[in-house]
Amino acid sequence: MTDIDTLLRAADPAAGVPDYSDAERRHILVRAIAPTTPPKRHAGLRIGAVAAAMVMVTAVGVSNLVGTGATARADQILTEAAINAVDPPATADQYWKMTATADYGTGEVCGESFTETHYLAVDGNRPSWYVESYDTTPGCPPLGEDRIWTLPKSPNAMVDSWRWPSPAFLASLPRDAEQLRSRLYADAEGIGAPSTDAGVFVLIDYALTYGAPPADLRSAMFEVLKNVPGISVADEMVVDGREVALFTLEGGEVTEMLMIDPEAGQLVGFQGVQSERKVTYERLVVDTVPEEVRDAADVLDCEVGFDDTINPAGDLICR
Repeated sequence: MTDIDTLLRAADPAAGVPDYSDAERRHILVRAIAPTTPPKRHAGLRIGAVAAAMVMVTAVGVSNLVGTGATARADQILTEAAINAVDPPATADQYWKMTATADYGTGEVCGESFTETHYLAVDGNRPSWYVESYDTTPGCPPLGEDRIWTLPKSPNAMVDSWRWPSPAFLASLPRDAEQLRSRLYADAEGIGAPSTDAGVFVLIDYALTYGAPPADLRSAMFEVLKNVPGISVADEMVVDGREVALFTLEGGEVTEMLMIDPEAGQLVGFQGVQSERKVTYERLVVDTVPEEVRDAADVLDCEVGFDDTINPAGDLICR
C-alpha cells in the first residue's frame, strides 16, 4: 500500500466498518427499487414444476441505463433479476444439462407434452446431445417421434447465430447494457419481426431459451429489456414454489411471453400469448453425457444457416 493509500484510509471515518455481505447488498438494492405500496398479486395459472439450478444469491452491478421503456412493475422485476443473476460453479469439461418441458394443449380431448434434454458443453468445444420424448393422449395424432441425436460439430464450430447461440458467440457479446442494446437493435433489423423492438425481444428470447448465457450477460439482457418500449408484466404466478413473472410486449407484436424468476435471475420458461402452449426449463451442471444417450444417438448432418423461409435469425438446417 502506498503512502497516499495509507493517508486516505486513515482519513476515512468508516475505515473500521466491515463491508456489507452479499446478502446485505442484495437486500439494500432490492429495497431501493421496491414500490412504496405492495403490488396486487394476480391469480395466475399453476403450470408444470421446474427444478431450479443450485445458485448462490449475490449482488452484481446494475447498468446506468434509464428504464424508459418498461412499466414500473416490469422495471422493478427486471432490475431485481439483473441484481440476482448468478451461475452455479462449472468447469470447461462439464456440461449444462438443460431440460425443457412443454405442454402443447390442443383442446379438451387431445393434449400433448414434449420434453427435450440438451447436453451443452460448458466450453462449447464438444458436440451437443439431445433427447426428445413426446407424450400423446391415446387416440390423438402424435406431435412427433421420440429420438436421441447429436451433431458432428461442436457449437463453437458452427456459424454464429442468436437462434442457436454457442458459448463462443455468447462470450463475444458486450456486457455493457448500452453496447448490448446497440448490438441487439442492429441485429434485430433483419429478422422479419413486426418492429425492431419486437425483434430485440425475440433475440433475447432465443438467447435465453436455446443457449446458456452466463450471469453477467443475463444481467445486461434484463437491463436492455427494461428499455424496450412496451415491455410489461402480463401476469405473476407461482411455479414450483417460486414467484415468477410473465413478460410480454404491448401491442400484440410477440407470440410468446418470457417467464422470469427474479430471485434467481433466470429465464425459467415461456408461455404462448394466445395459445395453450407452456414451456418450463431447468438448467443444471453435470459431469458427462450418460452412456446410454451416447450409444443411442443418431448423428445428424446439420449446420446452422440462415434461410428466410425458416428463420432469418439463424436455424439448424439438416440435409
